Amino acid sequence: MSDTLKFHIFGRTPTNPDGSPYGIKLETFLRAAKIKYDVIDMAEHQMKTTPKGKCPYVQRSDLNDGKNLGDSAIIMQALVEKGDAPDFDAWLSDTDKAVSTSFRALLEDNIYWYGLWVRWVDGYVLVDHIPSLFQAHSMAYAPIIGYFARRDTMAQSHAQGSGRHSEAELIAFAKEKIGAVSTFLGDKKYMMGDKLSTLDFTAFGILSNHASGPWEHPIIDVVLNDRRLMDYISRIRNEFFPDFVAAAAEKGKAT
Repeated sequence: MSDTLKFHIFGRTPTNPDGSPYGIKLETFLRAAKIKYDVIDMAEHQMKTTPKGKCPYVQRSDLNDGKNLGDSAIIMQALVEKGDAPDFDAWLSDTDKAVSTSFRALLEDNIYWYGLWVRWVDGYVLVDHIPSLFQAHSMAYAPIIGYFARRDTMAQSHAQGSGRHSEAELIAFAKEKIGAVSTFLGDKKYMMGDKLSTLDFTAFGILSNHASGPWEHPIIDVVLNDRRLMDYISRIRNEFFPDFVAAAAEKGKAT
């Protein structure tokens, strides 16, 4: 019998399971698959053992020869192959899988970066919200951690391309692409229909991170003002994160 999965995350926030959308994505998958895990936040692991320089990552004796395994998509696939989790896309047709892959790319390669820009490149986060992002750390160290995190994220955003655009351009992109996700969702319960799929883990992770944080910005308002997306976020949160529903409601974000 395998040991409990060690689930290394960025860190809990007052309204979200993790400060990282990918941590939320993976934890939603773990809860949907009913896989037992222990959360280890950055205050404990300090990114010293991350195999790819990012969070989340996991460790379990029967996965990856017991070595730390990074990247949410790789982790999910490894757990499916081990038989710990069902293939949540098994019910999709080949065409549906192609559509799902395209929307995951839209979310991860575009929409994710718009939220990252708001939190870090715009600089707003450093003024008021360091405590909420680094609540597991001493506040004496949080500004230092925040400075280096922002510096590295600004470089990544510029290299990816989002950091090269003006604020007005990013807002226009966000409206177009987040709007496309909302249109595709329509009146469906989940992104691909009446059943969960891998796309839901990605969509919920990224969209809920936009909607439930302390930041205020027109890019964030694109999600907050979209009733279909907010209802979707609430459905997934109620189903898999009832422990965070009250906190999110108190912040007036999603319920």
